Order: sequence, then structure tokens, then C-alpha cells
Amino acid sequence: MKRQENPRRYQIYQRKLSAIAISTPFEKEKKMRSKSILLVVIGFLSFNPVLVTADVGYSDGGVHYITKTITGSVIVSNDGYTGSPTTVYIESGANITNSAQVGGSFTYPGSIIYMRGGKVGLDMGASTNAHIYISGGIVGENYPDSKVVAYDTATIDMTGGSVNWLFTNNSGTVHLSGGTVRDRAQSSGGPMYIDGGQIEGMLRVVNSGHMFLYGSNFIVDGVSVAYGSSLRDYATQGLDPWGHNCLTGNITGSLSNGDSLGIPFYILDGSDIVVEVPEPATLLLFGLGAITLRKRNSQIA
Repeated sequence: MKRQENPRRYQIYQRKLSAIAISTPFEKEKKMRSKSILLVVIGFLSFNPVLVTADVGYSDGGVHYITKTITGSVIVSNDGYTGSPTTVYIESGANITNSAQVGGSFTYPGSIIYMRGGKVGLDMGASTNAHIYISGGIVGENYPDSKVVAYDTATIDMTGGSVNWLFTNNSGTVHLSGGTVRDRAQSSGGPMYIDGGQIEGMLRVVNSGHMFLYGSNFIVDGVSVAYGSSLRDYATQGLDPWGHNCLTGNITGSLSNGDSLGIPFYILDGSDIVVEVPEPATLLLFGLGAITLRKRNSQIA
């Protein structure tokens, strides 16, 4: 009697044969390649900071230090329950790929960002009584249009570091005493006080903005500027780089901290740039220098 084959067993046997058939060295290599590509893709998705962003917020009234990469933006604000300001230090090693923003409160002192090193990829902004202190680091290194802005009643103090655009907006205030402004310093309503820093692009004032320069030996297109004078009195009618009618000229001189100034300026919309008397400490240094020079001359005589 002929033996009857079990259909189920036959199917299992056929699958085993198929598995053996594709397990040639070539097929094994194809499998390994597929696995390798999958692992590479997974690794790229896991470790590439451009693909996934996550903003980080600080709003607890505490003090925080950033020393590593944050793939996204940093947002700082007052504690929502107590109103206490939050303070964040951006230190060496920090790399914030997007922006850093700080807000405050109308009732309490605003929150604060101290940038002492590291990098911020895009913009920085302060609003509503908040404060940004920049003494080191780089803002917008790979984005020429990035800006650092004081909005509303906020204040920015810059004594070091490097930024592209430095702005006041509305009633925000900026003090520039050091560091590098790679493009322009601009007042768009709020006051800007400049007694130091390397400004590589231009000075621009719009929307009734006011800018105050502290230093010495200011000259506009070959004409010496008296202390307390408006640059409007020394400028000529022209166009700014965007084609707007304005008063313009080229100003040279020395700022109070010794940094040199040699850039064009543009005055629009009833705005003004005023050359102020150097600060008392600067005048004292000038005076001591003059006394030393007189003594040296008398000794030579």
C-alpha cells in the first residue's frame, strides 16, 4: 500500500528548502547590507540635530546654566506663580541651534539672560522689563540676517561677544560698550547708547529712534563734529542701502573705550544721532594723559 504524504509536513519542508536556497553567500551579503543601511538610518535620525527640534523653557524663578547643545530655542520667563525672575547663563560649550528669548513682567523685575560664551544660532530678543547681558559668545554665526533686539521696556547690555544686527525696537534700550557688531547698530524707536565696540557695517536710526555716541575726535566727511551736536547738521541728503530717502554721511572717531569708528550712518523718519561729551572717567584719562605729556615736554626742555 502506497504511503500517504502529510500536506502540512510537505509545506514546512518546502519552506525549509526555500530558506536554504537563498542562504548563498551573495544573498547573505544582501541581507547584511540591508541591516547595515537600516542601522545607519536609525543612527542618523537619532543623532542628527537638524531633523528633530525641541524648545527648552525656563520659568521657575531659579538660576540655570547652559553648557551643552540645545537643538531648538531657549525661552526664559518669570515664574507664573510668584512672579520671580528666572536667570539663565549661556556659557562656553553651549550651542543653541535656534533662538534665545527672554520675557519679563510689568509688575516684577524681568528675567535675565547672561551670555558669557557659546553660540546662539539665530536671534536673541528681550521684552517687558527683561534683560540680556552679552559679554562673550557668538550670535547668528551662519545667518547674516540674525539680530539681537530689545523690545518694549527691555534692556540689552553688550560688552563683548559678536552679533550681526543690534537693535532697539519701540521703547527698548541698548548699551553698547564692547564686542563686535558685524553688520549694523540700529535704533528703531528706543534709545541706543554707544561708548565702545567694533561696528563693522553702519549706524541707522528710524521710527524716531535716537542714538548717542560717546567719545572724541568725531569727523563727518572731513568736518569736525562739536560735542552735543546732531549728525543731521553734518549730513547730506541721500539714500540708504534699501533705497529710502535719508540724511547720510561717513563718521570717524574714537569711542570712549578706545575703539575706532569709521562707518556710514543713515538718519530716517525724524530720528537723530547725537555726539555726546565723553563720560567723566574718559575725560579724567584724557586729562591725565595731557598732564603726563606736559611733564615729559618740560623735562625734555
